[in-house]
Parts: sequence; C-alpha cells; structure tokens
Amino acid sequence: MISTNEAVFQDQKLFLENASHELQTPLAITIGKLDLLLQDGNLPEEQTIKIAEAKQSLHRMVGLNKSLLMLSRIENNQYTSSSDVKFNTVILQKLEEFEEIIEFKDIKINMLQKGHFIANMNIDLARVLISNLLRNAIKYNVQGWTY
Repeated sequence: MISTNEAVFQDQKLFLENASHELQTPLAITIGKLDLLLQDGNLPEEQTIKIAEAKQSLHRMVGLNKSLLMLSRIENNQYTSSSDVKFNTVILQKLEEFEEIIEFKDIKINMLQKGHFIANMNIDLARVLISNLLRNAIKYNVQGWTY
C-alpha cells in the first residue's frame, strides 16, 4: 500500500510539472495575439480595455504557472546544485533590476553594508527569494518613504 501511494504521489508530481510546462506555450501565444490586437489601434476603447484586462489575467496565470513549476522542481530536487551565494551582491543586482519601479514609486533605499552575508544554497532560489522580498517591499511600501 505504501509503494502504491508513493507511485501515485510521484505520478502527481510528474503530472504537475508536465502540465505547468505545457501551459507556458499557449499562454505566451495568447498574450502575443492580444498584444497584436492592442497594437492595431483601430479598436474601440471599450474593446481595448477588455483586451488589456484579459492580458492582465493571463499574466497572473503565467505567474501562477511559474510558481507551480518551481514548486514542482523543488519537490523533485531539481535545485540540488548549491554554492556559496553572496547575498550582498544578489541584493545589489536585484535593486538595480527594480530601479525604475523604485523611482516611479518614489521610494528611497539606502543600503548599509556592515559585512557580507554568504550562504551555501542554490543561486537561482536565492535570486527568487531576494526578488520576492524586494517586490513585496516595493508593492506594499508608502510613497516617499526612505529606508
């Protein structure tokens, strides 16, 4: 019974990964076609708004799909490679990537480095971690606030 349950669990993990992977292409194609419609310029404003809303929903689905795929990969131990990750460097790189959004939201960030934080982990997961933390800090921040 245990081996049957383990086999079912493995099949479910494989299905989740395959389904997430297979969803990426049709989502990207649909977003691309909606972009083409929006670029047409001959659509009435009401239709343009509806297409833009549909596109936003698809982008949320893409994000959810990427999250499911990452969780599946974590469960399947596909992020096993690890190295010493210099978090100071990762944070600086991510702050640079978010620079335009930070400026748009009128947020001031002062990074004070009193040492180096190094952890042995997968570099891709470290980047996702810092990216998520910064994205949430920016999203839920107060305009004009200084850190």
